[in-house]
Amino acid sequence: MTRDENDRLCDGTLPDDPEEGTEEMAPPADMVEEFRAERARHLADAEKVRNRAESMGIDLDAGDDPFGDTWRTLTEWSEADGVSWLDPDREPPTQKWLLQRNEIGDDSKTWREDLFPLGKVGMLVAAGGVGKTMALCELALAVATERPWMDKLHVASPGRVLLALGEEDKDEAHRRLWRAARRMKLSPELCRQAEERIVLLPLAGNPNMALTQQESVGGKVETPAAAALLDRVQADDGAGWSLIILDPASRFAGAEAEKDNGAATRFFQVLETLTGAPGNPSVLVAHHTSQDARKTASTDATAARGATALSDAARWQAGLVNLPRYDGAPDLVSFAMQKNNYAAPWPGFKLLRDPDGGALRKAGGDDLKAYAAAKVIGDAKHKAQQDLEKAAKAAGVEAAAAGKTGAEITAIVQAALERKPAKEEPKKREWTGP
Repeated sequence: MTRDENDRLCDGTLPDDPEEGTEEMAPPADMVEEFRAERARHLADAEKVRNRAESMGIDLDAGDDPFGDTWRTLTEWSEADGVSWLDPDREPPTQKWLLQRNEIGDDSKTWREDLFPLGKVGMLVAAGGVGKTMALCELALAVATERPWMDKLHVASPGRVLLALGEEDKDEAHRRLWRAARRMKLSPELCRQAEERIVLLPLAGNPNMALTQQESVGGKVETPAAAALLDRVQADDGAGWSLIILDPASRFAGAEAEKDNGAATRFFQVLETLTGAPGNPSVLVAHHTSQDARKTASTDATAARGATALSDAARWQAGLVNLPRYDGAPDLVSFAMQKNNYAAPWPGFKLLRDPDGGALRKAGGDDLKAYAAAKVIGDAKHKAQQDLEKAAKAAGVEAAAAGKTGAEITAIVQAALERKPAKEEPKKREWTGP
């Protein structure tokens, strides 16, 4: 008869440790493999974190000091670079550029002026429907193929491009890139080169793209999406990046970035970490204009929607603005550089929008002349209409003062609006003799 634990407890033969005296059972083999796989994943993730930190100059073994290895005297920085920083005979490293503009001087020679720096964060601002996504697709192709952007801007650092389109699906991205390539008249060889160099992210409908989140005590501003994006660009086995495009900011910034300056600054700090990817790429984020800027067709640095810190944090900002429409006029868009922290200001140039697909190119002399002519006619018609409306209003006031009925006043005003200005009779020449 088997003695139970109560009997053994009474006679003192039950061990203090319930496991004592029992045979140790080996865990199932599948459980062992599962734990080993999980450990391998954690080790791999930890290695990725270390690599990212090292690429940003962060020493994870230095504790929580946010300054880390950056706390150095100029002497220490000079020793690290192997050259005195303030040596008058040794210039500092030259700034590299992603975009430059071509100009023709008085001697008919072409010269280039710096425009958008490599390794910095910039912003392209425009109202919805102006064509910024199309312009960014053309920019991706230009950087990948070293062809001029919009027939005007020289690509100084061609290479690989990450094109993240937050509002487009795969098919729409295909259509836009195809139209842009056709407009740019890319050869089959350049098309293949672009296909190899451009990494496309069609992200329409993806709710997990925000790179920043609301700051909290002990929480991270950087989201898992930001960490994943940085891991991707850091680990890519290509030849490095020249440009990272994020379109638009509203899909990649956190919920508070457009209305809170602190959140907007945090968003740009995350964007700045992307410039540390191989190749030291530029980062260009598209953004919408404010309602006031759309009403006034503003092209200055305050045109961006939301928190002012967005424009303040961007090192470079350009904008696209529709020119007023006139009957018979070509569809023109103004490209203006609104801010540049590293080069001289530049008022920009005019673009012609292709009616078939919306591709943009530099407007030619004939396009500008046709627009100017249509504008003169359009403005004259508008002035004449304003004069008619003014006269009609005066006629209505006079009719009301005379005690006319509502129907009579309406008829009088309508007649005044439809009245055409009388043509002047040609003056008769008087005979003055031989």
